[in-house]
Amino acid sequence: MKKLLVAVLATLSCCPLLFANTITVSNNPNSPGQYKRLDSAILAASAGDILLVSGSATDYATAAGGTITINKALTFYGHGYDPRNDQALASSMSNVHITTAGSGTTISGFSIPGQLYEDAGTNDIVISRCSIGALWNHSCYCDGISGSNYVIRENIIGNIAIGPNIGGIMIRNNIITGSIGSQTTSVNITIDNNYFTGSIGLTGVYAGIYNANVENNIFYYKSTSSSPSYATATNCVFNNNITSVLILLKDIQLIRI
Repeated sequence: MKKLLVAVLATLSCCPLLFANTITVSNNPNSPGQYKRLDSAILAASAGDILLVSGSATDYATAAGGTITINKALTFYGHGYDPRNDQALASSMSNVHITTAGSGTTISGFSIPGQLYEDAGTNDIVISRCSIGALWNHSCYCDGISGSNYVIRENIIGNIAIGPNIGGIMIRNNIITGSIGSQTTSVNITIDNNYFTGSIGLTGVYAGIYNANVENNIFYYKSTSSSPSYATATNCVFNNNITSVLILLKDIQLIRI
């Protein structure tokens, strides 16, 4: 019995999520939660807690001055960015700022039409099933994500900027409407199973993509512009990607003319 008790205690000590609190947030008067304001819920939460954020006609960042700041490791589950129900409302926060103290945060099921940005050294972030305008570093788009161990999956995202990192960034199963760019010193970048609809794909806005493994993606449209404002993919490995046949045929027709 004593050995069993020791084993159970050891198991529990390895599973901090078993002690996590679940906090409900809703600013919808028809379905109230424990907190009306998301920033108040974050303030009251402890690292490791789970926040369930209801859909609402009001953006949760509005009451916080336009930006939700995450300064502890928390898990956020929203109602989705486009719920498939006539009566359903999305969970929205116009801008999100993750500080280094927010390392270990997971965000899923939100509409973030503005920016989701982090401070340099913010690590172990998971972002899934969100609609996001842009994702980059707090100080500047051209600096890019400057942390390690990011998993970005199953989102609709505009632009992603990647700064120098040593732990790896995985971008998987997303719809990319803009572009992905990185710095020359970026390493351990995996870009796979994404659908690119933007005109500049992997050529970035301020920088091209460097040192990435690019596999199993669909590039619906690729710009042939030689404008110096767009860079190129450098030192990348490409496997099993396809580009739009319609665009290729269009290019051929233009050449014939």
